[in-house]
Amino acid sequence: VALAASLFSIVVWAVAAWYFGIPTSESHALIAGLTGSAMALGGLGAVNGSEWVKVLVGLVVSTVMGFGGGYLIAKLVVKAFSAVPRRKANKF
Repeated sequence: VALAASLFSIVVWAVAAWYFGIPTSESHALIAGLTGSAMALGGLGAVNGSEWVKVLVGLVVSTVMGFGGGYLIAKLVVKAFSAVPRRKANKF
């Protein structure tokens, strides 16, 4: 029952976030939902802290890589098209 409730809450969250245009990560929502159901059934002792650290590291690393990759791609696009006249680019 707890597993079904956590999966249902993830689906509701994903649909609500999609409706309001909020970007989300369903994999992280799944981990949070399952952690919440584990805490509801067994308290804080039911949560494996070492596995949660991996999730938090993944959040930080993916955020840094996303911003860094976006920055590099934007710089490459500007450099690649710096010789194109602005009027011609805007017309295109």
